[in-house]
Amino acid sequence: MDITTARQMSADELMYFKGAIERDMTDESPSAPYYYQARASDLRTIERELYRREQLKEES
Repeated sequence: MDITTARQMSADELMYFKGAIERDMTDESPSAPYYYQARASDLRTIERELYRREQLKEES
């Protein structure tokens, strides 16, 4: 997920995807490490966007 996509989503959608990614990361298949890298990147993007939105609220 790129930052542009994340910014187009509602906070509820971001939280849904964050939860889904965290649940997915409990998979123990042989390809899991490669999958985790991609999902961890998505998770960081979502967390960065949620943090940015929180900062904007506090500045208002």
